[in-house]
Amino acid sequence: MTTLRKITTHHIEAAVAGLSGQERQKVAVSLRSLFKTLKRERMVFRDPTRQLSAGHLKGLPQSMRSDLLAGLMDQDNTQA
Repeated sequence: MTTLRKITTHHIEAAVAGLSGQERQKVAVSLRSLFKTLKRERMVFRDPTRQLSAGHLKGLPQSMRSDLLAGLMDQDNTQA
């Protein structure tokens, strides 16, 4: 392959297929970052990593459900 424009989702999936755990996460995040930058710079037309699942990254906060967040904010307002 001579250009990144020819990379497809199947190529990306094959690249991470044999990986697991933290190694898969690192490769997936790196590929996402690469193709996001290439797309932003208009060097590729589509991002083949868009549907790539990397799993949960440890150490990064997970998003909180909006109803739980609203309940916590209400508790804080009533206690102040």
